Amino acid sequence: MYNDNMTKYQKLSEKSNSEDSFGNLRQVDEPVVAVLAQEEKISNKDEFNVYKENLEELVEARTEKLIDANEKLKSEIAEKRKTEAKLREEKNKFQMYLDIAAIMIVVLDKSGNVKLINKKGCKILGFKEHEILEKNWFDNFIPDEEKLIVRNVQFSVLNKNIDKYETFENYVLTKSGQKRLISWNNSVLYDSAGEIISTISSGEDITEKREAEEIIKRMNFELEEKVRERTEELEMLNKDLESFSYSISHDLRAPLRHIQGFSELLKQHISDKDSQLSKYISMILNSSNEMGIMIEKLLEFSKFGRKVLKKSQLDLNSILNDILISIEEDTKNRVIVWDIQNLPKITGDEHLIKIALSNLISNAVKYTSKRDSARIEIGFYPKASGNVIYVKDNGAGFDMNFSEKLFGVFQRLHGAEEFDGTGIGLAIVKRIVNKHGGQVWASGKQGKGATFYISLPYK
Repeated sequence: MYNDNMTKYQKLSEKSNSEDSFGNLRQVDEPVVAVLAQEEKISNKDEFNVYKENLEELVEARTEKLIDANEKLKSEIAEKRKTEAKLREEKNKFQMYLDIAAIMIVVLDKSGNVKLINKKGCKILGFKEHEILEKNWFDNFIPDEEKLIVRNVQFSVLNKNIDKYETFENYVLTKSGQKRLISWNNSVLYDSAGEIISTISSGEDITEKREAEEIIKRMNFELEEKVRERTEELEMLNKDLESFSYSISHDLRAPLRHIQGFSELLKQHISDKDSQLSKYISMILNSSNEMGIMIEKLLEFSKFGRKVLKKSQLDLNSILNDILISIEEDTKNRVIVWDIQNLPKITGDEHLIKIALSNLISNAVKYTSKRDSARIEIGFYPKASGNVIYVKDNGAGFDMNFSEKLFGVFQRLHGAEEFDGTGIGLAIVKRIVNKHGGQVWASGKQGKGATFYISLPYK
């Protein structure tokens, strides 16, 4: 009996000291050992049976506890595996989001070591992900001349001075040794205790964009230089042309006076019987008179180019009233309906503005002369660039296909037999308006009237 009990004790002891189902070494349960130790001293069979029953109950209770603990541990392990799997899934999903981003994303720890980088970042740098992770960002991927300032930026961001360096630009070094300019947006990551543990930055490669900007800037500078040089050349040419026009016009006066004088003398010596010769001389006189008018207009035109502007605040209504009084003789026997708005005050040279408006209004009167009832509208409307003044009529109009000829010197869209004139009035208008920094244009339809516009800056 004793030997049997010892055998049971040994077996139980071996079981108690063996590894459980999870590989953990268990120690012998002290109450069990105590009972078994006491069992050795028992000689009475009944007492032995009592102790045996007690021992079996203890073993059974302990076994149940071990089974419960084992099930609980299995459940905890299963839950842990689920959590780990979920974390892996979330991490993969997060990495996928980062990888599809069109910008570089980099996470650096406090020492500047790379803890995370997305595919775009790897592509820009030219390295594989494993060649970048855990490498020091400043030592490996920043040019020497920028290392100090970029370190200071990270230091400032880590010390919550984020606003100052929320955006920042610096160069990075690629695997090939090339420098790429990156525009960064910086932020920080916190741990569960609210402490900053790392910086996270998103960066856009703006190398080509900046190079394009520099090229455009350089081209604009070169263009401005060319424009300035060309403007100077044109100004010189205009001055030369004005001087030439003035000189030619002035020099033509003397021979023209001779033609007119000798023609008058010839006319006096021709008898009434020689009507054909008299007709020829009359044609010479008419042509010379017409040429004289053109020379005077050309002289007038050349003077506007040399005239210095004397700008002042002008009341257009007062100027318009003076113009209408000056043309009363041309309009007194005609039916003209005037539609005149209250015009604004402008800044300009009073004498030149008066000439420009007078030419436009005189043209409207002239080209409505074949209408039984003429209608002339004078008004304005404001634009961002300045006031636009217009003169509209229901006269002869013009073909818009030839509108570019309107403001040229001696360019006419209507023959002299239809309407008199030299074809220089609108050229004078354009020169005056351009001299004020404005613009002039027209719209019209043949037989349906025309509208002429002049735009004058506010100052």
